[in-house]
Amino acid sequence: MIAWTRRGEEGEKRFCLARLAFLLALCSMVSFADTAISEKANEEELDPLFLRRQSLSEDLQRWSALESRLRLLERSAVDAQGLKSLQAEVLRLVALEGGRMSVKALLVRVRASKQNLHNNLAELLRQGYVRRAGCEQQDRRVRVLALTEKGMSFVESLLEPRARLLRRAYRSAGAVQVEGFRRTLLLLSEEDAS
Repeated sequence: MIAWTRRGEEGEKRFCLARLAFLLALCSMVSFADTAISEKANEEELDPLFLRRQSLSEDLQRWSALESRLRLLERSAVDAQGLKSLQAEVLRLVALEGGRMSVKALLVRVRASKQNLHNNLAELLRQGYVRRAGCEQQDRRVRVLALTEKGMSFVESLLEPRARLLRRAYRSAGAVQVEGFRRTLLLLSEEDAS
């Protein structure tokens, strides 16, 4: 078990920031080189530096390390509220959908059985993190949940470590690198959907 100190948390934050800045710089390189590389790739077999196996492996390791550190930072917010990981994930998903989401949509998005999800939703309802918000107009059988003020406050505290790192990295990286990073995130999210 790691004993966290104030100094240790700051070191972790700086480490995560450095890793995120690296990924932003990498995305920027992708953005700048994108057109020229795709033209050359059509003419000849080209293995750009950022697509080499070793580079991809290093980036995946950095990404995993960043995710692990962010999870550790978020875990303290979850533990402080006495919530389970699934409950925190449900609250995050509902918030990302604008504060309202159907139980059916939640079941599709989370990795849990129907019974497990319903048990955790009952606990979130009991503790006042979510409330019933009626049914969908198209299908009266589909129940909708909405975040309460308490639920929204929790989600904000949960997402703040990520937002803080992004703000710092964005300020350091500059507009061009941020645009490259955002473009990469968009491509990754579209890839995930297909």
